[in-house]
Order: sequence, then structure tokens, then C-alpha cells
Amino acid sequence: MRPLNALVRESQKVSLRAARQSQAIVIQGVARVAGQEKVERPRMIGRAWRLQLSLVGRLAGDPAQLIDSIYVHAQRLVSLNQEFTHRILEVLDDDEPPVREPDSRSNVIPLLTRRGG
Repeated sequence: MRPLNALVRESQKVSLRAARQSQAIVIQGVARVAGQEKVERPRMIGRAWRLQLSLVGRLAGDPAQLIDSIYVHAQRLVSLNQEFTHRILEVLDDDEPPVREPDSRSNVIPLLTRRGG
């Protein structure tokens, strides 16, 4: 593995580990505020939290489904950007680059559907 690739992979591992740790801290805090753990807190905070969840449920339906749909959209954007950057590399590398079909799992519109199109 080339030194820069190793550095990139190591920094990715570190950032993912930091994200996971910070998420765990937030989950612990939310659990405390929501009243799932016995802590000294004003009762109003727990009620306000439940009221907000209830309001989200009435406005948007199941919060889990809403979150899933947002992340499906984000995954499509990431796939589209990945295809875009690969296509740019192909254009820079070749006089007549081949048209790459997107990964069928990404469910994105290809940049070019056919040559000259």
C-alpha cells in the first residue's frame, strides 16, 4: 500500500472511531433526558422530549421511516458523486472515455446514457 493511501485509511479509521464514540455519548445523554435512566432532572424536560417525539410522529409518520428515507437519499447523492468523480478521472485519462453505467444498487441517473448523447 502506498504511504498516502495508508495515511488516508488510518485517518478514516480514526474519524469513524471518533464518530462512534461521540454518538454513544449523545445516546447516553438522550436516554437520561428521556427518563430511561434514573437521574436528577426536571420532570418538564422528559415531558417536552416526549411531546416533541409525538409531534414528529403526527407530522411525519414513523420517525424511523423518515430517517431511513433521508439516508437512502444521502446514499444516492454519495453514489452520484462517486460516479461523477470516476467519470472526471476517465475523461482526464482517456481521449474517448467509455461510458460507465452506474452501479444498479445506487439507483441514480447516469451522467451520460450513450456516447455523444
